Amino acid sequence: MKMVRLKSRYLICQVLSGHVGGDYDKSISSRDIQSKLLEVISENHGAFGLAHDCKLVYLDPLSGIVCFRTNREFEKEVHFALTCIGSLNGGSPAVVRCLQSCGSL
Repeated sequence: MKMVRLKSRYLICQVLSGHVGGDYDKSISSRDIQSKLLEVISENHGAFGLAHDCKLVYLDPLSGIVCFRTNREFEKEVHFALTCIGSLNGGSPAVVRCLQSCGSL
């Protein structure tokens, strides 16, 4: 039996909160972003979406740059879910912009 390598994609995104100037709210944690992403994936794709691996790999607390790792086949669904995020951390408005998608870091 031949083993198949899991091919991943990395989505580099920027989180902009609803403060004046669109700066990053430093009170937002990686757990808040990850749970909101899983919530949006569940709303849009159901159990099928939750079955795919999607993980927040890196969060820069100063600039709001985040990096997500997901399966190559599920990249477009995660990109769509990230753009659907409208609020974080209990209702504070936020926007997630996807800056780049790549196969390696």
